[in-house]
Amino acid sequence: MRSVYWKRWKGSRTKIRELLRLGVNRRMAFRHGLSGKGNWRMARSPGLRIALTNERLHETGLVSVVALWKKAQGYA
Repeated sequence: MRSVYWKRWKGSRTKIRELLRLGVNRRMAFRHGLSGKGNWRMARSPGLRIALTNERLHETGLVSVVALWKKAQGYA
């Protein structure tokens, strides 16, 4: 899901602005926002994991596949 957000923020300025808005420190936001690495690689970067935590994604209404699997198996 982080990759989808990263791809949606098309330009470097937007990426930096969104990372700063989501609580990433200024240096890391600029370093990640100006990176030329691909979407999948950036999705696993520390900056995006800080900005888009699992809790924050859950608050937006996304359902965890792991939680669904555990519920189906009777674990939770």
